[in-house]
Amino acid sequence: PQEPFLFRMSILENLRIVVPEVTEEEIWKAAEALNLLNFLETRPRGLDSFVGERGAALSGGERQKISLLRFALRAKYSLFCLLDEPTSYVDIQSESALMNVLLKLCSGKTTVIVSHRPWVIEQCDETLPLAECLP
Repeated sequence: PQEPFLFRMSILENLRIVVPEVTEEEIWKAAEALNLLNFLETRPRGLDSFVGERGAALSGGERQKISLLRFALRAKYSLFCLLDEPTSYVDIQSESALMNVLLKLCSGKTTVIVSHRPWVIEQCDETLPLAECLP
């Protein structure tokens, strides 16, 4: 299953797994860029909110938002980006804005995007169909 994975710890600790030295200020800036401020601000203890085993205390969309934030914090250190259905659990209203930010984060890097959404594929320089569509 394509499901974001979170560890049994706080949001902050889950984010620091990929960039241990990240500051809370950097996290809030990344959250703002991804339009996730409201999500983080409404958590009971903010960044210190516990997510449960594999993120069980969160919805699928909330788990994906934390995973996207984790990606955003790590992207500047990466030469390659792999986005496999990066917005599959996110509501339609957030999807386009999130995808635009993700594409900016991957700008200038070799990026592979796996998606079934035509508008996402249209953003790519090259496409490689992995399976033919049946009528």
